[in-house]
Amino acid sequence: MAEKTGFFFMFDEWPLISQLSDAQIGKLMKALVEYEMNGNIIEMPKLVGMAFFSIKGRLDRFDALRAKRSEAGKLGGAPEGNQNAKKQPQTIKNKQNKQNKLPEPIPEPIPEPEPKPIPEPKERNGAPGFDRFWSAYPRRVGKQDALKAWGQLNPDDALVDLIVAGVERWKTCDQWTKDGGSFICYPATFLRGRRWEEDDRPDVPPAQPKPGAVKNYDDDEDFLSTRRTAP
Repeated sequence: MAEKTGFFFMFDEWPLISQLSDAQIGKLMKALVEYEMNGNIIEMPKLVGMAFFSIKGRLDRFDALRAKRSEAGKLGGAPEGNQNAKKQPQTIKNKQNKQNKLPEPIPEPIPEPEPKPIPEPKERNGAPGFDRFWSAYPRRVGKQDALKAWGQLNPDDALVDLIVAGVERWKTCDQWTKDGGSFICYPATFLRGRRWEEDDRPDVPPAQPKPGAVKNYDDDEDFLSTRRTAP
């Protein structure tokens, strides 16, 4: 490292220095010279010390940069970070490696996975169609027995529609509607007896005889004429 021959001030340091008195500036100069020549930090007043350490930081950075440039000059290269340094010529081997370098393969697009079909909701009781029948039936008692009867039938979708339709027809019968539905059979009995196949229409009320014409007997002659014409 080259021996120091001096140091310099920066204009942007003057606002800090101008706040010192002449005596304090003299002490600051003495402290800076001692530090730059011998590396020693002498005692100084607080205000002088503030100015000293501010200037010292800039001097240290400058000395570090000068030392780096000096080392780079000895090695025949430019210091790191020097944008004005000439780049070393590229060797023929490096040029050939760049020319022979194969282009990087383009990755194939990854196909998107096909959406999985949403499974249809399963019957809560494990018996397809039973929930429809149970919801439609007006007297929901003996469910386990009804499930057993349903499993014995093992109806397909078409038969489930017939059973539910039969339940809806039976709901309109007098037998099921009278006395608050006390005559409605158990669901298991309905299934085992295949009641949906029976004639479950409501009873047709009997026809009432039509009333005859009303005779007016207020007039005596009309009554007598009727008597004369009678056989």
